[in-house]
Amino acid sequence: MAGGFILPQQPGDHQTVQFIFVGQWTQADADKWNEAIFALKQQFPGNLVGVTIKGLRTPAKYRPKPKKK
Repeated sequence: MAGGFILPQQPGDHQTVQFIFVGQWTQADADKWNEAIFALKQQFPGNLVGVTIKGLRTPAKYRPKPKKK
């Protein structure tokens, strides 16, 4: 689902939220992300129990090719 909406849930249920970012990130971007995730976890103590991040490099054959001039 696109849009980032979650639904009510019963005790014992769980939901997974996935963010996909592309392109370059600066240290300032990473710092801003880390602060936002920390604040989010503070808003949902006991419910938001973890954030898993795995960086993946897109294979070269799937990355956009530089435009020829």
